[in-house]
Amino acid sequence: MGSSTNALANPGTGTATRTGRRTQEERRTEAEAALLDAAERSFARKGLDATSLADIGAEAGYSRALASHHFGSRTALVERLAARSQRRFVDELRAANEQTQPDGNTLVAIADAYLTAVARNAELSRAFLVMWGSSFAEEAQLRAVFAEDDERF
Repeated sequence: MGSSTNALANPGTGTATRTGRRTQEERRTEAEAALLDAAERSFARKGLDATSLADIGAEAGYSRALASHHFGSRTALVERLAARSQRRFVDELRAANEQTQPDGNTLVAIADAYLTAVARNAELSRAFLVMWGSSFAEEAQLRAVFAEDDERF
């Protein structure tokens, strides 16, 4: 009996290239990324309050129920998106900081890297600021999502 996935040698590299069906884990990871990308676009375009989990599922090209099934709640989705957004942004700033010379202009270099990252990732930045702004109210549901990260940042 054969497997539904096969590995073939990739000519010239000697590495294996997978063919056949994707695993459940690969499909789940792909769906999560697509849903988070869709949430980012929707939050940047319509705002947090005007975007439902069903809207995000539809925007991602999946069933309207998949976002709810996958994340369970909008708060859980926002937690994941906020963490991903912060990680990407901080990684980009760190990479820019590593390229600067320690000559006293570090603050200027960091500010320049920050503004460049915001300009390069305008939709991501807008979506993050929409989510972050929704957490400001003292009794906001998302307050706890951002409080810990805000303190570390």
